Amino acid sequence: MKKTKRFIALLTALVLVFSTLISTSAFAAVNKDVVGTDFEVAVGKLKAVKVMEGYPDGSFKPEGEITRAEFAKIAVVSMGLGDAAEASKGTTKFPDVDGTHWASGYINLAVNRSLVSGYPDGTYKPEGKLTNAEAITILTRLVGLGPVVDKDGTWPANYIGRAANEGILKGVNVASTTNATRGVVAKMLVNTLDVEVWGAAGYNNDGTVEYGPLNKTLLTDTLEISVYEEVRVTGYDVDDKELNLKGSSISNGSYDVVADDLDFEEIYLNEVTVWINDDDEVIFAEVTSKQLFDAIEINDDELTLVDADDDYDIDDDAVFYVNGEEEDFEDLDGNEYDYAKVVLNDDGDVIFVNAFDWDDFLVVEKTDDFEIFAYGEELDAEDYTIVKDGKSVSVDDLVKGDILFFNKDAEYAEVFNKSVTGEISRIFDDRIRVEGDDYTRVNANLGLDAKYLDEDGEIANIDSNSLLTDIAEAMEEEGKVTVFVDRFGDMVYLVGELGSLVTTSTYNFVTETSKAFLDRSTDKWTFDVLNVSGKEIAYNLKDADVRGADKEILKNVAGALVDWDATVLFAVGTLSDTIEADLVVEVKIDSDGDVDTVQLLTPNVLGNGVKHKTTAKYFGGMAIASSVPVFLTDDYTTDVDDIVVKTYGELEFDNIIGSGTDTVFYEKDGKIVAIVAKDSDRDEETTDHATVATADSTKVSGKNIWRLKLVIDDAKGDFETKENPVGAADAAVVTKGDFLDVKIDDSTGKVNDVSIVVGARLVAADTLTITSTSDKKFDIGATALRLGSDGVVVDATDSYKVISFNTLKNGDTVKALTVANGSIYVNVLVRTAKVGSTATPVVPTGVATINAGPFALGTDAVVVMDVAAGNTTVYKIEVFDGSATKVTEKFTLVDITYTATDLNDTETAGTSIADEITLGNSTPFVVKVTNMDTNTVVTSKAIVVD
Repeated sequence: MKKTKRFIALLTALVLVFSTLISTSAFAAVNKDVVGTDFEVAVGKLKAVKVMEGYPDGSFKPEGEITRAEFAKIAVVSMGLGDAAEASKGTTKFPDVDGTHWASGYINLAVNRSLVSGYPDGTYKPEGKLTNAEAITILTRLVGLGPVVDKDGTWPANYIGRAANEGILKGVNVASTTNATRGVVAKMLVNTLDVEVWGAAGYNNDGTVEYGPLNKTLLTDTLEISVYEEVRVTGYDVDDKELNLKGSSISNGSYDVVADDLDFEEIYLNEVTVWINDDDEVIFAEVTSKQLFDAIEINDDELTLVDADDDYDIDDDAVFYVNGEEEDFEDLDGNEYDYAKVVLNDDGDVIFVNAFDWDDFLVVEKTDDFEIFAYGEELDAEDYTIVKDGKSVSVDDLVKGDILFFNKDAEYAEVFNKSVTGEISRIFDDRIRVEGDDYTRVNANLGLDAKYLDEDGEIANIDSNSLLTDIAEAMEEEGKVTVFVDRFGDMVYLVGELGSLVTTSTYNFVTETSKAFLDRSTDKWTFDVLNVSGKEIAYNLKDADVRGADKEILKNVAGALVDWDATVLFAVGTLSDTIEADLVVEVKIDSDGDVDTVQLLTPNVLGNGVKHKTTAKYFGGMAIASSVPVFLTDDYTTDVDDIVVKTYGELEFDNIIGSGTDTVFYEKDGKIVAIVAKDSDRDEETTDHATVATADSTKVSGKNIWRLKLVIDDAKGDFETKENPVGAADAAVVTKGDFLDVKIDDSTGKVNDVSIVVGARLVAADTLTITSTSDKKFDIGATALRLGSDGVVVDATDSYKVISFNTLKNGDTVKALTVANGSIYVNVLVRTAKVGSTATPVVPTGVATINAGPFALGTDAVVVMDVAAGNTTVYKIEVFDGSATKVTEKFTLVDITYTATDLNDTETAGTSIADEITLGNSTPFVVKVTNMDTNTVVTSKAIVVD
């Protein structure tokens, strides 16, 4: 069987008491309001053949009454004439059924086939409610018995009697005079599809037509559906929608499935009745064997359902699958399994078993796509088969609080939420008593600690008998508890109010080896850690609490209390031989914020140079949740500030790399709970930037870290280098205006590499000549250059503000950094001085207007014409002196401003077009503007500047 994405079944509420489920039927998806009702089978079959499919909202409304028009349609479709109804639409014989009525075509066909007739007054009453007698009559006529029944007795008794004899009323008990409901009609119609059709079977000696059975049914002949019984489902493929079928009545092999949302897992291994269309496609399947779901025990030739406490004989030909693999029954004697589907044969003996051992369980917190999040744990369930009550469920259908048991290798899981609620009546060392039954802390069958919901709303393991006692006492005082159990009845999850009990637990990096000291005559030990939030915390622990007969804080990996240090006599200055720097430990804090316990973890060293992909879900077969803290110590020597703390899911680099014995994956309860990464390729996840320094570098006191002010990504910003960056010598002497190449860590934002650019990539400061505004081409002195696609322009005369290329003016002084030696493309262009920056603007004193137009004289003797932003029209600006001689001419596009410092070149983007007149001039000038798109003069204006 190929395991792939599975189909959906609805989940019920969280806290339920379950008994073993016996399933006797499974169908293609049926309407939600008939599931579990007497109508489910019938509606499923009619939906499969598309005769009655329900309403758009997914309902069927089985109690709803049905009209005569609606039933005419149902009858016609049942005869395979649904398409013909459209062609028959039009005038009817009934005055109350207009030709435009939606059912006119169906009614015409039904009349033509002698299925329906009107009332004595000639009407049909299409919106009238159909009675059960009318429905039975039409269904009897549907199989050709009308001519026969009409000769026998009076209506409706004659039709009701014949319908009962033919099986049309099987499973139906209604009064003939009451209105028919959709559910009852569905049951009668399904029965009708299986009744042998009658018709003209020949002629009598007198020439009359002889009516008789035709050895066919509406289902097999009209709807062309083949029905196969006692067929075994031996395998399936959900992705390809295929079933493997085997039986004496069918050709063994693989069949395509077109039934919507058929639950493949539910029918797997069962005996079924299948409907197959004329394209050899399965449109419907009904389970006819019995199946049960429970934990099982196998003893000799007997199988016990543990939760149900029922025994079954095992058939000699029984087939067993264990964790997805077929096993010999003889090898399974004495075994127990956490979950099994058990299929029985007609004698009530076990014929098929699909059994699983659970590796672990989760308490569901939330889901995202195929990811299941469980309070610090995760499961990627994309390829899992997940069942509840024997039916497939999707990851999306899991709800907060569901208990999910799973087998990783088999990729199979079950939701099982059986629970007991009551008061704790007694507390033992390793168990509690609730409602008369004892529940142990350790689930013996799974070999795992039970879990509980702590005061912070987090799921945690009950990992010691003392913790169980504390929890139970707190819950006992607060009231009732709920114990969730597996199918063996063993506790897996305990829920109750904890009162004042607090069990905050985090994983901490030990920053200093613990040291003995004297605090006001009290012997104590230091305990300095970095928590998962990146905060340094210093605890002081009493020697009496961590060593000797009354020790109560430090636990080894097995959970037993051990000494903080092996030294017999306390001595100031002693370094602990257990709590050493660079370890990760689990720290639990009590309600006063003091250390309650410190738990040592099992270290798993990543081999030197070995790479562990950060996308991996497991390490050494142990799951790694995305919430696992990772202490990145590759930049760490003595300064704790250099340790970067991330969660595993936040890592943005590719690999954690083994480094001696310093890269460690810490394990608890078979899961990775914390990681120390001394080496990684995160420094390789950097972005190169060519930039300019906007200030001199400064050194952080006592550290080999430098603060830099740089232009990065078209903006000024403040940056820090990492400790001991590559190019530290350059970082120390960065001067404002220096061009730099830097590498910035994508994860931390720190500068990992600094290099002051020297050599041929530098273009020394010189006069700017813009040669193409649109292409951003220019000359610096005699050097022809072009601004690169990612190039940036910076104005050193205005606090190194980033400006647009069009702000530059001919005559400005600029310098540049090219992308490579000999390249014409520039990464960074810096204006160091503005042209004419020392000139004092002269305010003009006079303006004379020749023609009205949108012109004005600005404060720098600039003639301005307003142009709307976003305009694409090209204008030609011409300036003539008093003798009508053209002084200058230029062209411009949208958003270009000409200023007093420049006559002939485009300038900064803005909302105007302008030209200038020589400052101090007293000669009248004419400025003429032409719209080049239409070749028309927009306006002209004369000005005089005194």
